[in-house]
Amino acid sequence: MSLSHNQVQLAGRVGYAPELHRLTDGTPAVRFHLYQRQRQADEETSVGFTLSATGAMAEHLARVLRRNDHLFVQGKLRLRAARHQEARFYRPVIELSSFHLLQRPAARPDPAGQVLHLGA
Repeated sequence: MSLSHNQVQLAGRVGYAPELHRLTDGTPAVRFHLYQRQRQADEETSVGFTLSATGAMAEHLARVLRRNDHLFVQGKLRLRAARHQEARFYRPVIELSSFHLLQRPAARPDPAGQVLHLGA
């Protein structure tokens, strides 16, 4: 039995709808953020996680996700190397292996009587 290291499971709200782009080899890819509210000592904070996906999953995410959707995800934690001026640092990114849309905010009427979709 092989052990899978750095497996991650998160639930949170989509920060913005993922936008589909293509890698240099033509592979579809998306990157977006998932936010969680956390309460510590009577103070509420928001924690953000960067998520990425490629291939058919990227195309599907770009098609169905909207801002503020409640989402459950599973994936692998990867560290992406980056440079800023002379400093080299690593950014954690969760490469998705699966996702489940838990809840979508309901449409609500605006004062002018039109229907607004949150995140649309």
